[in-house]
Amino acid sequence: MTSRTMIRGIILVVDDIDGFLKEGILADKKNMVVVPETRKLLRRKISEGWEVIFLCDSHKEGDPELQIFEDHCMAGTKEAKVVDELFEFVTPENYIPKPGHDGFYGTNLEEIIKQKNPEKIVVVGVCTDVCVLYTIIGLRNIKLPNPDCQVIVPKDCVRAFDVANTDVWFAHMKNVLDVQVVKKQ
Repeated sequence: MTSRTMIRGIILVVDDIDGFLKEGILADKKNMVVVPETRKLLRRKISEGWEVIFLCDSHKEGDPELQIFEDHCMAGTKEAKVVDELFEFVTPENYIPKPGHDGFYGTNLEEIIKQKNPEKIVVVGVCTDVCVLYTIIGLRNIKLPNPDCQVIVPKDCVRAFDVANTDVWFAHMKNVLDVQVVKKQ
């Protein structure tokens, strides 16, 4: 049996990459609104002992998501890179390329979370209604070592693809997935 040490928290930064914020067929520069608040959050939480994991679309030919969306954020391209404004927080150890919407699909995220055993997990990024939501669903589909682990989404650090229905996504997270949706973290 492996021993686990409990850490204060993990921040999952989902798809704050060039391909969704700056350039490419799915990019929307309005998504950049989340970056300054995310940057503040990372600085504050890292200084408090939290860890950060970047979950980034990084597709290869044949990935199932490419059957739905045109080629985007292909592995090795600028689109799959974390935006410059957050790149200072990226390390080889905390950058996880993902082949689909859910940050758990095709990655080692589950093992990392189980080994770290966080008290809290904060999820930020884009898009609230796609990859952020699916990653939270993936999180709820694993057995966390700490059953009291809180999952938190700060509204100022996420942005939806379907902006008009943002409140619907927040209500779904709160009412169905037991997420604490907060104004700021």
